[in-house]
Amino acid sequence: MFHQSPVGASKDTYSYAFLDEVFSVDELKNITNYCKQKPTIDGSVITASNEVALNKNIRSSTISWIDYEETNAWFYTKIANLIQDLNSSFYGFDLLGFERLQFTEYNAKTKDKYDWHSDMFWGENPHILTRKLSATLLLN
Repeated sequence: MFHQSPVGASKDTYSYAFLDEVFSVDELKNITNYCKQKPTIDGSVITASNEVALNKNIRSSTISWIDYEETNAWFYTKIANLIQDLNSSFYGFDLLGFERLQFTEYNAKTKDKYDWHSDMFWGENPHILTRKLSATLLLN
């Protein structure tokens, strides 16, 4: 629904939606074990000038990129279906799919974090699609 004012739109838009216990404990362990086998890099941020940079004051974590493969199709498909269901129930965005999954680890001993941020790209880049919806799966 199109609104003439942001106040009207905010009444119809959910800031978040969630589901509980959609994966079993064993499934979560299997996902975690699978992802921990992948190469890691330090988590980065996008600067105001659209550059990728390390900034431990904003983001301190390690990440792995999880590409779709036959061995992880079971959880990729389940996550895709859950996102589609939540989108249909709460948002109604015209989604084309999603980026590869990102597995992020935060170390409590080193006080890792990802400070407040917006999950979107600012500016023009013909190679980046507009991010309409972000999803998080907590594995702990």
